[in-house]
Amino acid sequence: MGRPRKNQPEQAPETVENPAVTIEPSATQTEALPSLKEFVAQHEDKAQETGVVVTRITYPGAETHIRQGRYSGIHITDGRACAVYSDGSKH
Repeated sequence: MGRPRKNQPEQAPETVENPAVTIEPSATQTEALPSLKEFVAQHEDKAQETGVVVTRITYPGAETHIRQGRYSGIHITDGRACAVYSDGSKH
């Protein structure tokens, strides 16, 4: 009880292994991704169907830049494959 001593290293929390629990990789980890150009086009098509636009894309290995989309500029950054639409939804 009380405050921890300042000169003492913090202890890492214990890890409990549970052999009954398995973590399935996501679809983007197991399936080959389309090219960045195709990924953007697919999401622009989906966004158009719902009346919104793509505002941001993260894509593995992408260089940060603004890409000219069909209706607006799309901020492209490196990261896990994901698209953000103008309504704030992530796909």
